[in-house]
Amino acid sequence: MILSDSDLLKPPVKQAVGCFVEASGRVLLLQRHPNKLYGRLWCLPGGMIEEGESTELAMQRELLEETGLRKSVLDLQFLRAYNIRYPDADYVWNQFLLKLDIPPNIALSNQEHTDYCWKKPHEILKMNNLMEDLDYVIERQYRVAEPGSNTY
Repeated sequence: MILSDSDLLKPPVKQAVGCFVEASGRVLLLQRHPNKLYGRLWCLPGGMIEEGESTELAMQRELLEETGLRKSVLDLQFLRAYNIRYPDADYVWNQFLLKLDIPPNIALSNQEHTDYCWKKPHEILKMNNLMEDLDYVIERQYRVAEPGSNTY
């Protein structure tokens, strides 16, 4: 559940990153491995920030680990941080944007994800097996209010 900026996070707060990888008007989604927490759900590339790691370096590392994409931190645009409450903990989810000209080859980590796809934002909102709150951040990022809108 996305929290408002005025809601207090309950310690210990975990730090995470996620990235909208865009190419040709589409966004990259990864399907979580069935044996992982929230298995089989579609999500953005991302993960936990390791101790002593900056958000930018964590996002760079997660992109490489989960997709095989080698990108400079200078290619990443920080968007915003969301406060999120999941059953296991409260998180600060730092969102980034990576714009690419064409969809690259994706090399999945088989331990993390089983599939990937490129979808337009309004197509993502029609999916029913999304990671919790992904619909909210898609709507906010792309200003897509309802399926079929011409916003993006």
